[in-house]
Amino acid sequence: GIDASIRQVDSTQYEARQSNFDFDFNLFRSSIGATPTVDGLENLYHSRMAKTPGTRNYPGTESKAIDALIEAA
Repeated sequence: GIDASIRQVDSTQYEARQSNFDFDFNLFRSSIGATPTVDGLENLYHSRMAKTPGTRNYPGTESKAIDALIEAA
């Protein structure tokens, strides 16, 4: 099995940790709207944003295939 623990933090600490990728697991949801923009998709999924503090690529997605799809949009 997996030994896991949950740590509850205040909203300021949560935002700081999330922005700096300082977590092992994080639940979040995101809406890109009915007509997503290239900028929005890049911020969420492009490899360039994988380890860039302040972006929303929280899972650290790095994929040449995904990058190509975004760039073709």
